[in-house]
Amino acid sequence: SFFFLHHIGAMGSLGILFGSTLGSREGAFCSRIARFAIPAPLDAQYIDYTWKVTLVWTLYFTASVLISVGLFFLAPLTVWSAFATFVTPVSVFALFACEFLVRGRALPGRPHFSIAQTIESYRKYTQHQRYAE
Repeated sequence: SFFFLHHIGAMGSLGILFGSTLGSREGAFCSRIARFAIPAPLDAQYIDYTWKVTLVWTLYFTASVLISVGLFFLAPLTVWSAFATFVTPVSVFALFACEFLVRGRALPGRPHFSIAQTIESYRKYTQHQRYAE
């Protein structure tokens, strides 16, 4: 079905986007976004943390694809539909919220930013990338 392809395409693309940047701590996707959220240079501990967050998101998107495929082919369509329609957005929000809480404990005394600021930093990053090409 179109919705199945859309779901695994979106999750798979995001997994590839995040995962393809894991080769370098400084170049990890979340490290890039953090640079647009925090005006001061990021220290080594912050960069290490953002690399780990990039890894977590990569694993999340990979798991989402695998679960989606499994449910689509092995469970009733209503179960897959509930996963794609309800569980996915709720779990994305939950991961954002958990990461925000973990960041406060893992990086005390450092600048922190909200989910809304993360989204704004992503927009700034993508605009910067368009003009850099």
